Amino acid sequence: ARVACAARGGAAPKRVLVMGGTRFIGCYLVAKLRELGHEVVVVNRGKTNGGKPEKLPGASDAEYQQMLTGVTVLKADRKEPEALKAAIAGAGKFDIVFDNNVRKLAEVQPLVEGVLASGGCEQFILMSSAGVYGPTDVLPLSEQNPGDPNSRHKEKLSCENYLQEKGLNWTSIRPVYIYGPLNYNPVERYFFDRVTRGRPVCVP
Repeated sequence: ARVACAARGGAAPKRVLVMGGTRFIGCYLVAKLRELGHEVVVVNRGKTNGGKPEKLPGASDAEYQQMLTGVTVLKADRKEPEALKAAIAGAGKFDIVFDNNVRKLAEVQPLVEGVLASGGCEQFILMSSAGVYGPTDVLPLSEQNPGDPNSRHKEKLSCENYLQEKGLNWTSIRPVYIYGPLNYNPVERYFFDRVTRGRPVCVP
């Protein structure tokens, strides 16, 4: 089923919760949400840049400061689930939740409980992984392809199932390789190394 994007361009301003928000994907996401006029609350431990997103490549200092005017940092640690749940519940209602850095079911549960305690949300967006799919020779993959309960990403599949069980309007993003400026996981290196050696480029 197709789900309408709650934060689409032209929509009324939303109050958006972003888990993480200080590195790579989170930085671009926060910048785009602010560009669209949404209020953003980033949740992290506050250890990197005071919890604020990094400045995007090419952005001026003035543009960066303007972007930050609508960003609030809520300090909380996923390793302290009860404190995280209390912090989320006490922060008020959020229209949209982006969970970019969840890896295990036990990490998403207190977040969801906190969100539900403050009135729920319009849309919950989970950063999953293409690794949740089972082995197949049929490409391209789609949502109809079954998940692999033995995958090393099986916990992300459990997170998806949990969101379904809780009755949330949820969307899962299942990327393969994410690459670009600010990437701290140099997945590009493998491909460019093969190019420079004149080797065939393998596309996963």
